[in-house]
Amino acid sequence: MQTTIENPIMTIESKEENPLKGGIMSKKVEIYFRDLTPKAQSHLLKEFEITAEEENWDVFPIGQVDRSTKTLPRPTVARR
Repeated sequence: MQTTIENPIMTIESKEENPLKGGIMSKKVEIYFRDLTPKAQSHLLKEFEITAEEENWDVFPIGQVDRSTKTLPRPTVARR
């Protein structure tokens, strides 16, 4: 099961890998150019000697952080 939450600041995506067999829940936070402060945007553009118009950072993230948040236990099934 995959859940995506989007807001103007960032996208948070949670993914459970096969929750019926147990698995890992992970979260991904994408960082967009618009998420940076004006000072950080200016610094990034200066370091790479580019302009924001030359990049597609309005559509694609400039980076992301992935983290496994927990291991889901294997579900128990009651037997008769």
